[in-house]
Amino acid sequence: MTYHVSRRSLLALGAGLGASTMLGGSALAKAPKLGTQPSYFYRFNLGNAEVDRVSDGPLPLGPPKGTFVGIPDDDVKKMLSDNFLPTDNIVLEQNSPIVNTGDRLVLFDMGVRTAPPRRYRPA
Repeated sequence: MTYHVSRRSLLALGAGLGASTMLGGSALAKAPKLGTQPSYFYRFNLGNAEVDRVSDGPLPLGPPKGTFVGIPDDDVKKMLSDNFLPTDNIVLEQNSPIVNTGDRLVLFDMGVRTAPPRRYRPA
């Protein structure tokens, strides 16, 4: 099989339009419809605002002993098991709310830090 490769088709490929453009075919990508809302975002109303909770994914912290300092191990295990959570591995969900008030769109970054923030010092 022989393909005619023109300068235009090579430029299209270089611009990210893909090999199917270069070869004159169409893309054959497909995926099944899920019919459910993905867990990566959830939309709800809060007063007059619309809030989207966007997940940045799980953050595994490991055994609870290093996370819950100063609390007896038995209390931590009871708290976790009472809330249907595993008692041997702490996993936090990292969520960022996006609030739409109609005339403003605000993203709250709920960042997690392990070190104290550095202070900005102008030069």
